[in-house]
Amino acid sequence: MLLRSLVLISTAAGILAAADAKDIHKTFPLDSRGSVNIDTYKGSIHVTTWDQNEVDVSGRIEEDGDVFSQSVKRADVRFDASPREIRIKSDSQWFFLDGVSPLYQYTIKMPRTAILRIKDYKSESDISDLSSDLQFETYKGSLQLRNFSG
Repeated sequence: MLLRSLVLISTAAGILAAADAKDIHKTFPLDSRGSVNIDTYKGSIHVTTWDQNEVDVSGRIEEDGDVFSQSVKRADVRFDASPREIRIKSDSQWFFLDGVSPLYQYTIKMPRTAILRIKDYKSESDISDLSSDLQFETYKGSLQLRNFSG
């Protein structure tokens, strides 16, 4: 009986701990002198560069500690893309109903010479090997910048 109770408790704890998550992956063509604009709220932003004329965006939206929240189901990432400019916006417009906004975890590869603009609230960010202009605005966030020559 004790073993059965422990198994049920363990299973219930595993279900509660397995918070919802949503994965997103998109690739867009971008001119080497174009721009990438990121507008996000809470999470992480990891940007690396390459010598290809495209932007590769991998994202994960996950719960921020409230396993009963609907925030991940309602959350999304909006893209507005052209060969000159890519806009990436975290969309958690329902967080005021859900009580908590989800975490947005971005991993982005972009042309080394494209302009990068980030508007953020509370994310841990790191950017590597950018050889162009950078505009970075955050509130309660952090930035680690490596091999920057913009």
